[in-house]
Amino acid sequence: MYTGYKCLVKIGTVTIAEMNKWGLPGKANNIIDRTVFEETFETFEYGDAKGGQVMFGGFMADGDTTGQDVITAAYKNKTNIANLRVYYGTAATGEEFFHLTPGATCFMESLTIGEADPSGLVPIAFTLTISGGYFEKASAYRVGTLVFAHVTGANNDTITRSTGTSFITLGFAAGQKLFVEGSISNDGNYIIYSVSSTVITVTSDAITNEGAAATISLIALPA
Repeated sequence: MYTGYKCLVKIGTVTIAEMNKWGLPGKANNIIDRTVFEETFETFEYGDAKGGQVMFGGFMADGDTTGQDVITAAYKNKTNIANLRVYYGTAATGEEFFHLTPGATCFMESLTIGEADPSGLVPIAFTLTISGGYFEKASAYRVGTLVFAHVTGANNDTITRSTGTSFITLGFAAGQKLFVEGSISNDGNYIIYSVSSTVITVTSDAITNEGAAATISLIALPA
């Protein structure tokens, strides 16, 4: 369980206010017993993998309409959260966090509101069960202005930066899974085909032409 300094939880790039601890219990494989009568030793095989649960909590912030209220509404309406990030370490730089793997989502399992203390602080905690994947540490991250260009055929669509640190220096590399968040038409999951200082080329043929727009996030997970 990570707590305190530089620890926070976000939905996309929006911080959920007053959260001061989070926990990722980890992932596990179901092990199936395939032993039959008269075998000398037990034998097993792998079953489905389990993504586990993410838990985070802190104190209620009634005015947090883009954070706590969104999570609370997801619990009430039984909707899922797919773009949750849990930060640690140098979180102020936006570089060290865990993100869901492609296709994974979080089911809202529980919402717990505790007793208020004399100062008026009310504890609140959330538990989310991960479906279809697990949390993975981000390999690289960038937020800023980007241009998207479509060229017919696989391994041709590009994402280009005009300012900022080199994609290579930031840690983006061929084969990584790439998330795009905050664009007009290109949010989603991709696989990186190649990387230069200013251009990321993806394997798919699904990019839509999109001019320069600020505050678009690129998140890379291990291949």
